[in-house]
Amino acid sequence: MSSLPPEALRSLLTLRYYRFRTDEETIPYNEWTDFQPQPISLDNAILRLNKLIDQKLPDTLNEVSLLFSGGLDSSFLLSKLKGKKHVSTITLTYRKDVPATLKEALDFFKPDEAHTVDLNTILKDLQKQIRIQGYPLWHLYSYYVMEKASSLGMPVITGDGADEVLAGYEFRYKSFFQNPLDTPQKRVDAYLRGHNRDWVPNQSALFASKIKFSWRSIQDLLIEYFQNPLPALRQVFLADYHGKLRWDWIPMYKKWARHFNLTIISPFLEQDTMQFGHHLPTELLFDGGKGKVLLRESLRRLGAPQEIVEQPKSGFGLRSLDDLWINEGKAIFSSLYFARVARVVEAHLIRQKWIEDFRDRLSVYERDPRYLSKALQLIAFETWYRILEGESRNDDRE
Repeated sequence: MSSLPPEALRSLLTLRYYRFRTDEETIPYNEWTDFQPQPISLDNAILRLNKLIDQKLPDTLNEVSLLFSGGLDSSFLLSKLKGKKHVSTITLTYRKDVPATLKEALDFFKPDEAHTVDLNTILKDLQKQIRIQGYPLWHLYSYYVMEKASSLGMPVITGDGADEVLAGYEFRYKSFFQNPLDTPQKRVDAYLRGHNRDWVPNQSALFASKIKFSWRSIQDLLIEYFQNPLPALRQVFLADYHGKLRWDWIPMYKKWARHFNLTIISPFLEQDTMQFGHHLPTELLFDGGKGKVLLRESLRRLGAPQEIVEQPKSGFGLRSLDDLWINEGKAIFSSLYFARVARVVEAHLIRQKWIEDFRDRLSVYERDPRYLSKALQLIAFETWYRILEGESRNDDRE
């Protein structure tokens, strides 16, 4: 595992990704011109999408597993697979927290087999997961569904990319338009506010002298996506494509695939599917406050229940940080940062004053999901740094 430059750590602890990483191949860079809308009717767009997805599901495979959340993209993929292949869905839950829409989707689509990976603990294998990924990340629980897919011995299909290709981040789009947008800089600021789970109000006080932090350094990473003639919302689509999708999810899944010797098929990430989605008219992506228009309409025409068709964007496996913090995170964070001076503090990467403020105001901060997310990031950061130190000494005890 390699050390990372200060700019990488600054980006990872503020945006949750580092766009200059070179350890994994990812999807290609796209220009703003690749996001210009082209006219097409709703009916023709649905036909085209269905044809594209059908082409990405190999005829030679008789059995497949499908990462299934009950959300729009995995429900749509299950509808395409059902009756054509033996489908085993794999669902991730935390402490038996099963969303109603997941139950509804399983009852409606009835996969051939339905597997649930229910986790009582998410952070227990964090050190192992960080060693595989090589980055200070905590949101690595997709490891467990990949482990399950590997045990089933069949290729795994995912809905990755549907949010970026077909406009699934409706809550962020709504947040974006609640801000002034008349200059590129203001649009960058509005975009960052929509991603405020990745940073905290006192973010600038978090970093010590070895990581020189300024908001300008973060804004400079994003400004190019907002300096073009695209309408503001399509600039957001461009920025989303070049964000976590390219530099977080895809590299992460590639490393899981190699570790578990898995074949992963992601139909929405095929080049022609992405090109199709990026050129769709805006109203076929986000309309009336709802994203993924084509997926919703496709499922509606299949007779899917309204609870599935009209559901908002939901995550995979972990719906709330509160339980994770209470059951696991708080004790781990306390042992790493409160019981002693953390290694990342000793290395002048994180400020002890920020840690002390977090400790002194813990009763307030632990009610704020933004600070819980930051605390989990810091657990991963300290874990990663200890692994790095141990490797530099050829010592695995860390």
